Amino acid sequence: MVYASEGKPVYYECFAEDITKSKSGENPIINDGLFGQWIFDSSIIPIVIIDFETNKVIKLNEAAVKILGFKSMEEALGIHPREVFAEKQREWFSFQPRK
Repeated sequence: MVYASEGKPVYYECFAEDITKSKSGENPIINDGLFGQWIFDSSIIPIVIIDFETNKVIKLNEAAVKILGFKSMEEALGIHPREVFAEKQREWFSFQPRK
């Protein structure tokens, strides 16, 4: 605040700066594309990614490793989902490649 010589306020003075660019750089997890990976890795919901051409597991999270009964992620990579699901669920994994 700026005052006149008699002590009366004359006007306000302020400074503003656009910090949008600097704010967007503050969270590297979101900005580097790691946020989706973090959600995938930390989810308690089993997530399995299957290659539609080979029908093989190419990626899964720790929750999927546990619920499917594997000792490690590496053990599950490359398997066909039919190898671990009950007979009623196996029909879910009869993938046909998109044309």
